[in-house]
Amino acid sequence: MIKLVLCDMDLTLVPRPHQTVTPLGLAAIHDLLDQGVYVGAASGRGIPDLRVQFAGDEACVRTAVASNGCQVMADGELICHNPLPREELEAALEVVRRTPGCFFTADLDGVRGVVGGTPEEVQRRFSASKDITFAFLDTFPAGDLVKVNITFEEGIADAHEVVAQLQPLCSSIDFCILDKHVADLMPRGWSKARGAQALLDHFGLTPDELLVFGDSENDLPLAQAFPLSAVAMANAIAPLREVARWHIGPCFEDSCAKALQELADAQRAGREPTWMSDEANAAALHRAMTDPTVTAEAAHNLWKVN
Repeated sequence: MIKLVLCDMDLTLVPRPHQTVTPLGLAAIHDLLDQGVYVGAASGRGIPDLRVQFAGDEACVRTAVASNGCQVMADGELICHNPLPREELEAALEVVRRTPGCFFTADLDGVRGVVGGTPEEVQRRFSASKDITFAFLDTFPAGDLVKVNITFEEGIADAHEVVAQLQPLCSSIDFCILDKHVADLMPRGWSKARGAQALLDHFGLTPDELLVFGDSENDLPLAQAFPLSAVAMANAIAPLREVARWHIGPCFEDSCAKALQELADAQRAGREPTWMSDEANAAALHRAMTDPTVTAEAAHNLWKVN
């Protein structure tokens, strides 16, 4: 019996071109919640962003692994709070300032702070993101910083080269490069996997009572830590697809929401969901490996144009 479900958001539970979880996804989550299952996000996004993506549905953010484990909510209780080391961020900022097409963003309670970037750079990089309010800052704001990214303009700043320069200055920070455009920053040793384990420990659950859904680089540590609990989207990166026990369709078919609803129906009936059969799993994996329209690249192209 599954007791805890954690879903990546972008290109997993949030299917482009949608900006929020679909009505089907919200209904499936509430169906599981009503059965006593803990359900929430395992995301690189911070809690304010998660509220937006869940269309303001507070029940869906009571349990969450946010900011790649920097914050963990357990049924409304904050059980982990892991801010990034400010001195190392400030040292990294000096490198970023000298690098064209590269800047920091930090979540500031509904506003995205831009540190080390210009309005022109932000306009080019986020031209399709009309719903984001930006604040341009000279340095990092006061207080704990739990959601910080580095953004890279394609063709101007190379993510791997910049991160290689930053790593000697940031011995207490782990970097996860996503799609060559964004690097997530986490305190060293923290990830979605550590956050999920914190939830299991808090709720007194075992890994066989856990399911995790994902598609991207920052989902890989979670799948590696709990391979028998991992569900890969068809648009998942190849390493994640190879680790995961289960496979479903692509994000743009709302496949995660459909899988959650099937899970809810199956648990109510005391059976396994259909997508957990060997036949359905093999078919989904075959499609992921052979259909060029459902690849990670295809999904990210949807992201860029919507």
